Amino acid sequence: MSQFESEVPCKSRNIWRALMADADFQSGILFDEQRELYRQLVDRLPSVLADFLDEPVALVPLWKARLAFAQHLQMTEFMARLFSAIAPVLVAAGLPDGTQLAEAKLASIIETIELFLGCEDMMSALTEGGRVEEQVLFDLERHACLREDLREPYRRGELTIGRLLVTQPMAIFSLVAIELLPRDAG
Repeated sequence: MSQFESEVPCKSRNIWRALMADADFQSGILFDEQRELYRQLVDRLPSVLADFLDEPVALVPLWKARLAFAQHLQMTEFMARLFSAIAPVLVAAGLPDGTQLAEAKLASIIETIELFLGCEDMMSALTEGGRVEEQVLFDLERHACLREDLREPYRRGELTIGRLLVTQPMAIFSLVAIELLPRDAG
């Protein structure tokens, strides 16, 4: 067993700790109400993604986990609850309620992921120009954007979706949650 394998178990408190250490996540949290809703979401995340936690990170399992996460957000009406929690601040700042726009964007993201996963040759769609899966996974500009420090565990087959959640949860969150938040409501 490598040191990477023996590290932090995939528990909600460890996912939360990793999110709290992530500057991108923190920049999207403007209000305590948001933080509490995300905390509740993270508490459910290990069960929501239970089917994927032991899957080695690769394009298909990663995108399936993202889809499950996005569907959970939609099913639990997370965006409506989020915007409801921050509505007084949005109104005071003269900003509109973004619930409908956020829900529409989430539905569009889900549809895109489903179409993407339904492609017969998904790897070709992702690996344009002859790039290999690892290049796509570690392309910081697009796709999964895994951190460089995860490359070796990935190469050794030790990086699972569960490990990713406790080391870089934004690899799951980034496409479907943070980009839907109002960033200029303060």
